[in-house]
Amino acid sequence: MAIGAKLKQILEDRGLKAADIAAQTGLPVQTIYSLISRDSNKASIDNLIKICGALGITVEEFNQYDLKTKNNTMLKIAVTEHENKVITAYRDNPDMQVAVDKLLDVESAPRRKIDISVYKQNIAAGTGEEGFTPKKFKEVDDFARQIAELEADESD
Repeated sequence: MAIGAKLKQILEDRGLKAADIAAQTGLPVQTIYSLISRDSNKASIDNLIKICGALGITVEEFNQYDLKTKNNTMLKIAVTEHENKVITAYRDNPDMQVAVDKLLDVESAPRRKIDISVYKQNIAAGTGEEGFTPKKFKEVDDFARQIAELEADESD
């Protein structure tokens, strides 16, 4: 499916116009109209990145958008830069997620109990514990948790 058809459909799905995207990207509105009307598979990568940024999606998500099934629900949600930072911070701080969920009155996803002690020992042994600060121990803890979660996901 060509770039113009995808862009046209995404704009329609979101109730946006070419002028809206032009204003958000700084691109001339004629460039956006040209992409849609030509419906070619060629576009400047810089322009495509700007357009995807304004839509709050990646170029990969744009390329995977399927007009027939419209199965990419992420395309329907525009995320601001601030919201993206909040989401990243939420994901980077699993210990805080339950508190944030409670604060926002959002039902928490069920959490698996993961034993990270073996991972912590292996990481600490490989780096040497002398001179470890509480911050370093937290980094080891976080890293061990990430490894354990990845391995648990792979075994599911």
